[in-house]
Amino acid sequence: MAATPLAIHKATMAFISQQYKSNRTTPGALLIKSKGELEILFKDLQLKSAAAQGLLPDINFTTDVILAISMGQKNSDGYKISFDSSKPIEVYTDHIAVQIVWSEPMSATPQKMTTHPCVLIKLPVGNYTRIKLYDQSKKLRYVANF
Repeated sequence: MAATPLAIHKATMAFISQQYKSNRTTPGALLIKSKGELEILFKDLQLKSAAAQGLLPDINFTTDVILAISMGQKNSDGYKISFDSSKPIEVYTDHIAVQIVWSEPMSATPQKMTTHPCVLIKLPVGNYTRIKLYDQSKKLRYVANF
């Protein structure tokens, strides 16, 4: 994040979920560009009841997209991921940089509860081909190519 960004976007958190069941076992990021893709994601995250009850985030996909970020499968409910909307999304020539809040438990003692922390962030529509995710200490956590 050392170079000067070409543009700065404000983004908002569209939905956050600390998942207890999911097909996503590894960390990752996915760019959602339509309501159909969002419904598929919610089914994959096993949020079927939310989709069935019409609890999907209200997104206008002509102006916005969703960045879905997952920490992958974790062995404790002490892992959390969130987004601080006061932090801007920085647009560079080859990527956008997103700062997330990445929390891990102090102790790595395995718990009996498996979680799949994830967050959905609403971004303005853009020609995003690479997204770099940084945590609150500016550590690079994940790079996604689209």
